[in-house]
Amino acid sequence: MPVINRDLLEISTMFKTLLKTMTQEWNRRSVYNLTYPQFKMLFKLDHHGPQRVSQLAEALCITAGAVTGAADRLLSEGYIERTRDEDDRRVVYIQITDQGKSIVEKVLDSQKETITMFFDRLPDEDIKHLKRILSTVLLEIDHNNEKIEV
Repeated sequence: MPVINRDLLEISTMFKTLLKTMTQEWNRRSVYNLTYPQFKMLFKLDHHGPQRVSQLAEALCITAGAVTGAADRLLSEGYIERTRDEDDRRVVYIQITDQGKSIVEKVLDSQKETITMFFDRLPDEDIKHLKRILSTVLLEIDHNNEKIEV
């Protein structure tokens, strides 16, 4: 078994702490009664179009059951709708409504301060490096998952 590099272990711990803190701060400042996971679902749908529950679960790193629970809440608020695949009625797609798109814009506008407070001390160059690094890591994860699924 390979020895885990201490720096990588520390990065992993720091990353988990950052995500937890960001989520807590997001929820604390939210004025639209949306949790961060609910917002992420709406944001994903807004940017990538209709998705199956399994696609959303994988993209958001949550269970299909958690997606269904969040979707039920978002559906009751009129932010999303469910549609069935015309060829396979067992397949259900979730898509954002115009009302959902509107709330995404409002939440993004209201949460600019929250997002900024975590990264405003970083120079633009560091933000670009961080984005590049995280993109590379996520692409590698996707690539490894494709190998496993084949």
